[in-house]
Amino acid sequence: MSNILQKAFTRAVYVALLCVSGPAFAEQPVDVSMTSEKQVVIKASAESPNGYVDTYKYVPMEKVSPGEIVRYTINLKNNGNEPAADIVISNKVPADMIFIEQESKNMVVTYSIDKGESFNTPEKLIITNDQGQKRQARASEYTHVKWSRNVSLAAGGKDSLTYLAKLK
Repeated sequence: MSNILQKAFTRAVYVALLCVSGPAFAEQPVDVSMTSEKQVVIKASAESPNGYVDTYKYVPMEKVSPGEIVRYTINLKNNGNEPAADIVISNKVPADMIFIEQESKNMVVTYSIDKGESFNTPEKLIITNDQGQKRQARASEYTHVKWSRNVSLAAGGKDSLTYLAKLK
């Protein structure tokens, strides 16, 4: 893994660990860990009904080059004897990465375009340019992603969420 990407990854894990909040974290031992893997093409341009689609797999990162995609996976595990509620994870998109998309279940997902000061759904993230014109923010402009689990995590339960980002 490149030195810059390793630092960004370390910061991202640190943010994820710091930002688990609410009663779940205060009263229950919810472990949070993060992994990262590089996307590689295993079959280029396979024909599909909608055109051509590449087939991918994810492998442990050793080195990532500009333009390559990284999948970050955040894993949750409730080590307590009771369900954990109100789990919230906020994660900074590393500065040298461009957010692409996220995937999660049982989560309300919001995004920030102001370095984590405020979060909202994509349709409510509006950018105003110098001429006063407004437009919806692009995913590539997200600086943070926040996942709020909308159901309790059972005692001994596990969950994970992922997001993809591209190295600038």
